[in-house]
Amino acid sequence: MRIEIKNFILVSSDDRFDLYEKVIVTDRDFKTKVKTGTTSEKEKAVGYSMQFETCIRYILDRTINDQDKTVDLSTYISEYKKEREIVMNLLKGTLIPNY
Repeated sequence: MRIEIKNFILVSSDDRFDLYEKVIVTDRDFKTKVKTGTTSEKEKAVGYSMQFETCIRYILDRTINDQDKTVDLSTYISEYKKEREIVMNLLKGTLIPNY
């Protein structure tokens, strides 16, 4: 099963997940290694055999850290909570309780 969250992909393998990030790369000519100017989307491996919670934490951290700005701790925490709430709302009602 493949799960897409923002620009990340989780691929289930038994009870663990492989995490990939969608990245835009500039294509190169195979023979000359010169950039052709065209771009394509690739899946870059982030981690293998990760727990689901670890994947979510990584996605949240990367989402906040990619904003490339300087903030104080309280702002970071509030942004983290906001991003976490977005992901948790996506997950709400989809988890199966343990038997």
